Amino acid sequence: MIDEISRLRNPKGERAKALAKQAHRFKMIWGLSGTLRPSGPEDLFMPARVVTKGKLWGRSFYSWRKARFYPADYNGYTWSPFPGAEDQINADLAPYVATVAEGELIQPEPTIIFDKVQLPPDARAQYDDMERKMMIAAGDEPIIAANAAVAVGKLAQMANGFIYDGGGIMTENKTVPIHGAKREWLEDVIENATGPTLLIYEYQADLALLRELLGEKFPYLGAGISDKQAAFNIDEWNAGLIPFMGLHPASGGHGLNLQHGGSDMAFIGPIWSPEYWEQTIARINRSGQKRQVIVRVCVAEQTVDELKLSRVFKKMSAQEAFEAYLRARQMRNKAA
Repeated sequence: MIDEISRLRNPKGERAKALAKQAHRFKMIWGLSGTLRPSGPEDLFMPARVVTKGKLWGRSFYSWRKARFYPADYNGYTWSPFPGAEDQINADLAPYVATVAEGELIQPEPTIIFDKVQLPPDARAQYDDMERKMMIAAGDEPIIAANAAVAVGKLAQMANGFIYDGGGIMTENKTVPIHGAKREWLEDVIENATGPTLLIYEYQADLALLRELLGEKFPYLGAGISDKQAAFNIDEWNAGLIPFMGLHPASGGHGLNLQHGGSDMAFIGPIWSPEYWEQTIARINRSGQKRQVIVRVCVAEQTVDELKLSRVFKKMSAQEAFEAYLRARQMRNKAA
């Protein structure tokens, strides 16, 4: 039994390759997932290879992809399915998949509230400079984005209220403040909380802000926390002893049962990954949750935050369409 089997989707992943090599040792393999193809049909190959022991589509991801997809860019970084290929992939896989019908779902859909904030005039001017010129005057020296991809990352930081003076995400030494709009939103969330609340952060600067508002001993699940401390934080949360706990989607997006500690969640900003989005919400919106789950998301207007939301919900629509196809296929099989 492999929980969260969608995490095996990377054909180069060491975990996926190791499991694929050992699959022949088992008489039966089950894979569990709420988001089987979070980014597209290519995600299906490795989970299917493991579960079917290579019998469905063979063992070579690249041969399988070449027969069903074509490169959508010059360098071959992204691939698109040939006409009709995606329907055939779904049809191939359907006999191996069992889904929960909509009427059988126990947990209601969460209530998602988008709280929109506006950048102050000075911050808006800096944001526009980074968007147009890929540089801003902040701190002692100008902060320059090396390319468009880096600029998008910088814009995401600025939407949250700061900018790093380096090129990465988690390792910069200096954080330059840009605005306090999301800080004010967080203060409002904390002051008006009606129950234990999970606070979802993406950057170390976000975590630093949470510690500033809630104290240095603010409990969280993410980088820098030992397994022992994480287990303690989870137990304390589920016992209802923690009013606020931080959660980084990459560290806590899969496999955690946090539904017993609270039903409220607040994202400091949208996240890029459709899978992490859905899985993070599922940490509290799952079987055993006795209250309606409320999710608040802070969105800086006219910023990359809106692009993140578009990307997340577009991918979720593809996932839902895939699941609907499988359910329809199962219903036809039952009728037959």
